[in-house]
Amino acid sequence: MAKTSELRKQYEEFLNTLDKQTKKKFLNAMKKLTHAHYNWEDDLRLENALKNQWEKKDTSVSEFSDLNLYFLKEDEPQDELPIPKAATATQETIDEYFMRLALKEAVQAYREDEVPVGAVLVSPDGDVWATAHNTAEHGLHAMAHAETVAMSVAAISLQQKRLWDCTLYVTLEPCAMCAAAMTHMRIKRLVYGASNPKGGAVENGVRFFESSSCNHRPLITKGILCDECGDLLTAFFRSKR
Repeated sequence: MAKTSELRKQYEEFLNTLDKQTKKKFLNAMKKLTHAHYNWEDDLRLENALKNQWEKKDTSVSEFSDLNLYFLKEDEPQDELPIPKAATATQETIDEYFMRLALKEAVQAYREDEVPVGAVLVSPDGDVWATAHNTAEHGLHAMAHAETVAMSVAAISLQQKRLWDCTLYVTLEPCAMCAAAMTHMRIKRLVYGASNPKGGAVENGVRFFESSSCNHRPLITKGILCDECGDLLTAFFRSKR
C-alpha cells in the first residue's frame, strides 16, 4: 500500500493557513469526530472487559468468543494487520483487509457505548484517507454516522469537495442519509459487511441507489465479513437488554 506522507503534508499546510483560534476549534472538532486519543493496543482488553460484563449478567461468555474477531486473537500482532501483497492479492483479500480495519473502528465504538459501526475510506491508490466510527450518541451531532464522519474527515483534510474514485468500507449496510451522502461525494465503490433490514437503504428499505432521483450510483459489494460485523452488533444490543 502506498504511504500517506503526502496527505499528511497537505493536511499540515492546511492547518498553517488557519489563524490560532480557528485552528484550535478545528482540531478540537476533529478530535471529537475521530476520537483519535485511543490506542489500538487496548483491543484485547476490550474482549476481556466484555467477558466480565456478561459474566456479571449471567450471560454465556462463549457468545463473545464465538465472534471470532481476527484482530482480537492473542496470536495475532496487535499493532497492525498484515497488508495484502498487491501482486498476489485478490480483490476479496483486499476487501477483507480494509473491512477488518473498519471492524477495529466498530470495536472502538462499542468501547464508547456507541452502536458499533466502523468505516474506512480508501483512495484509488490504496491509501487509507480516513477511519471513523459512530459518534452519533456521544459526539457532536446525531448525523455523525461512521460513513459521514469518514467522508467529512477526508474531504476536509484533502480540501476537496468530492471523493472521486474512492472506496468506502463500512461494517453495516448504510442508511438513507449515508447513501445520499455517498452520492453527493461521488464515492466510486461501496463495500459493506452486515445487512441492515431495519435501517438499511441499499438492499433494504428505500434502496436509495435504485431510485430515479439518484444521479450517482457506486459499485456495491456486500457481505464482506458479514458474520463478524453482525455478531458485534448483536453483542452490543444484547448488552442493552
